[in-house]
Amino acid sequence: SVTYLQRYSLPPLPPLPPLPPLHYLRFMPDQEDFRHLIESEEKFRDLFDHANDLIHFSSPEGKILYTNAAWMSTLGYNQEELQDRFIFTIIHPDDVERFRNYREQIVRREKETSLIGFRFIKKDGGFVPVEGYVTVRIKDGRPIYTRAILRDVTVREASEQRLQFFTSQILEREENLRQLISHAPDAIIVINHESIIQLWNPMAENIFGWKAEEAVGRSLADTIIPPEYHQAHFAGMRRLMETGVSHILNRTVEVMARNKEDKLFYISLTISSYQVTSKRMFIAFLRDISKQKLNEFELDQRRKQLERQQIHQAKHPVPIHRQLPRRLAVPRRPQHRQRQHRPR
Repeated sequence: SVTYLQRYSLPPLPPLPPLPPLHYLRFMPDQEDFRHLIESEEKFRDLFDHANDLIHFSSPEGKILYTNAAWMSTLGYNQEELQDRFIFTIIHPDDVERFRNYREQIVRREKETSLIGFRFIKKDGGFVPVEGYVTVRIKDGRPIYTRAILRDVTVREASEQRLQFFTSQILEREENLRQLISHAPDAIIVINHESIIQLWNPMAENIFGWKAEEAVGRSLADTIIPPEYHQAHFAGMRRLMETGVSHILNRTVEVMARNKEDKLFYISLTISSYQVTSKRMFIAFLRDISKQKLNEFELDQRRKQLERQQIHQAKHPVPIHRQLPRRLAVPRRPQHRQRQHRPR
């Protein structure tokens, strides 16, 4: 019906060159009904002339009866080459059986009209992917012909393939990034401009004791910043958002942090920022340096102790003879026992 064709056809394009008169088609005697229908349906012919879709009619057995200009232009055939040919001969071998089964069900009215996609074989040997609908004309209870309204989806499929390629590339990069974050030796924390945690990697769980599901969605101040530094943190965030000035952005600093048990310890902290759409995000790389700080403290204590000893020795020198051991170890010669001679 016209409603059906209007629904599945693109808006009218500028007029195509007029088709040759219909009399050049060689109709079989049992196809005269089809000839009369085409010749009498002027609206139908006008739609044919201006349609951008690929439209063809075929007999119930599949012999091609008619094709429109868009169909011939896309596939490269002319009417003489299509005479006495069956539609199945110009369908991709991998698709022909599926199309044949679909069409037979339509002809026998065993199947409701549904979308089908397949590939035509062009005259030059190439392939054209199409999708659309096939319907059947019934008169006096018997099928007269089938009509197919199809759309060339070459551009769309190429776009879908490019989209699929780029999507796979993005997914691969996201997976690589996820693996990198998951196995990073440092804690990685992402927060938004309101200091709400967006990402919390496994090393952050190990260092701070909060599970990812516990930390994400909470404020950074409620998880790792000691209370005495809350005011300084929020003041720094406000200054950064209002003026763009930050004292710690893109620098490595050593600060105090706290874990879930409120234990304080030193961390090494590096913060960078990036833009997501119109929102500013911050990514922090943190490392527990409490053992390093303890080693530095012990080393500093020993250095100070050595300095005190050197100062004391400079003020109170020890005499040389007192620096030597009281008794030198001199090896003794072994004493040989004198042999006693008895008088004879």
